[in-house]
Amino acid sequence: MKRKSILAIASLSLLFLLPQVAQANEMSQKVQEQTQKIEKLQKEVVTINDKQTAVKEEIEAFDTRAVTLENELATLHTEKTMGEEEVKIQKNRLAALEKMALLQAYSQVTTVTDNSIENQEERIESVTEELALVEAEIAATMATIETEETTKIEKMAEQSSLAKSVEKMEAKIVKEEQTMERLKVEEAAAKKAVEKAEAEKKAEAARLERTGFISPLTRSYSISSGFGQRVDPTGYSGTGHDGIDMPGSAGEAILAARYGTVVEAGFHASAGNYAIVKHDNGYYTYYMHMTENFVSVGQTLETGQQIGTMGTTGNSTGVHLHFGIATGVWSGFVNPTSFI
Repeated sequence: MKRKSILAIASLSLLFLLPQVAQANEMSQKVQEQTQKIEKLQKEVVTINDKQTAVKEEIEAFDTRAVTLENELATLHTEKTMGEEEVKIQKNRLAALEKMALLQAYSQVTTVTDNSIENQEERIESVTEELALVEAEIAATMATIETEETTKIEKMAEQSSLAKSVEKMEAKIVKEEQTMERLKVEEAAAKKAVEKAEAEKKAEAARLERTGFISPLTRSYSISSGFGQRVDPTGYSGTGHDGIDMPGSAGEAILAARYGTVVEAGFHASAGNYAIVKHDNGYYTYYMHMTENFVSVGQTLETGQQIGTMGTTGNSTGVHLHFGIATGVWSGFVNPTSFI
């Protein structure tokens, strides 16, 4: 018996703890995945911020170059103005020389030579060519300034877009961090559930060692109607209640409270679908009002093996399990709470 009880305890602990452990592991995995997700988003924000800094530096470089180009343009405009003034002066000199040459033709006074007029014309041509070069340089500089300004506008638009991306990313991180907090709460709850289940299973194992019985439910149970004297809500069985009523959900699993042999199983007008199991320690356990009955007379059961599902068959006012313990078949009932 001792060995069988130990095996039953071990198998039941594994059976009942697996869902809680699986849920706790799942929550831990989700927390880990969420952590990685947030870290990835934070890295993306850093990357975008770095790119934003680089773009900002490019814009500042554009501003610096713009100042230089504007200064160069101002210098070129000054050179152009000076060149235009010099062309005007040289043309005036040429006109004066030509006038003097005409006068000397009448006066026979030689003060102006053809060479001096030719030199003056060459000077005007040279200054005009230089002026054309300055104007071309001004045009090129203005085109460069325009290109730089266009590029700067594009970079500023890029910077604005990056800022919006960072803003969205940071909002997403806040949302993911809120999800993380929720997952951590769920993870803590799942771990607490595992600890609670482990404590319950230890208590159940201790109770099995002490009394020889476990709870017929896979969870902590409550009692809607206790053992002993009461007013029967169905008006069928009088004032005596030979077991305890455990409320629950339709279809919930009902387990054998101890290994044994089924001595009765079937349907009873009052008990509904029911089963009675005989145990080697001199007791019988009773399971009533089940929706389904999975056992038959003569069948050998292990501790914790499913007998049926909770229901409300027979004389019943709601879904529950009527659980009883007795020293005989339909006789010698004792209070089950002393055992489970």
